[in-house]
Amino acid sequence: MADEFERKKTKAELRREAELAAELARLHVETQKMMHEWEHLPSAWRSIEDEPLTPHRTRVTLRLDTDMVKFYRAIGPGDQSRINAILRAYMLARLAKVIEGPLDQDWLGRPV
Repeated sequence: MADEFERKKTKAELRREAELAAELARLHVETQKMMHEWEHLPSAWRSIEDEPLTPHRTRVTLRLDTDMVKFYRAIGPGDQSRINAILRAYMLARLAKVIEGPLDQDWLGRPV
């Protein structure tokens, strides 16, 4: 019965949901590669990037929990890009309304 009252997603929400699915799939592939192939590749190949073009980036200062930073750095090179990808996936999930919460508005009360 709840499905009868569920609103249809907007085109923007559907587009963000598709972007989220693509980003999660990319992260899954990256994680699987890292787990299964990292030790079997020649060391020179580890610097080869096989990623799509990313949006323009802005340098910011961000304070993160020490244990989280240690965790991502321990995984290997690309920790900042990995954290960015995780934050992007969360952003896309919120914009696609896959994850909804009380903070679905900006500071002026406009929908995000």
